[in-house]
Amino acid sequence: AAQPADAFAVGTCMFMMLTGRPPWGKANLSDEVFCYVDANGLPAILRAWGMPAMPPAAEEVVLGLTCADPSRRLSSRAALECPWFFS
Repeated sequence: AAQPADAFAVGTCMFMMLTGRPPWGKANLSDEVFCYVDANGLPAILRAWGMPAMPPAAEEVVLGLTCADPSRRLSSRAALECPWFFS
């Protein structure tokens, strides 16, 4: 099974594929954008950038995989069970 950090990386890559840009420079609290996303969520950064929202089913997967709390982060198995992969 994938480790929580691996799932986070997959979620970050999915965000980049869906939006065409990385969500932050570094995934740590020294990065201003990462702090903004940690406090407000990925949908908020898309709005701040003037970008459209991700499709709801894709957003569910990306948000679940990039959850800051590893104990609440989607596992790879749970992510693959999300409806987006079946639509």
